[in-house]
Amino acid sequence: MVPISSAWLSYVALTKDLVTVIAIFVGGFWTYMYFIKDRVFQHRLNPVVSGRWSINGDGNKIVVNLLVENRGRSKVILNYEGSGLAVYGYKKRLASKNANEVEFVELGVFPIFESRFLVESESRRLWVESNESVSETKVIDFSEDVFSAIYVELVVCSGNHFWVSGACLSEPDMIVKEKCNEGF
Repeated sequence: MVPISSAWLSYVALTKDLVTVIAIFVGGFWTYMYFIKDRVFQHRLNPVVSGRWSINGDGNKIVVNLLVENRGRSKVILNYEGSGLAVYGYKKRLASKNANEVEFVELGVFPIFESRFLVESESRRLWVESNESVSETKVIDFSEDVFSAIYVELVVCSGNHFWVSGACLSEPDMIVKEKCNEGF
């Protein structure tokens, strides 16, 4: 058997140490990208819907204020299709079989941030930068019906993510209270 030279043993030890250092750097980079960067750059939108319901000589109107805040550190691209404002009305019924049953009538679904979306592009996308807010006010007329409650729901869509914020008005001239649900 031929003895192994000391030069060859030092070469093997150096290669082993070099591979170990590279593996530690690759593992550290992967850990940073997976656990830290993924959480820091996660989409974190905060949609808020608020408004007023008023009855005047022209009929029933609601003024709805929409606000979308990006609280994350990454740019969020909103989709025109899938995003919108849905408005529902509730007509009070005298007799109900189930006390928890509430039937809302859809008054309409309205596009949001139309002026901000890039209408000239085919993708019709709007982006919200980190720490940026996008807002809009809509006036909706529904003078043909009388309702005892109005529910407005803001849906914001970005890729596979969506955010929903809803508010309910029970009487005219009352400010809407908000609530937000996030879904994926």
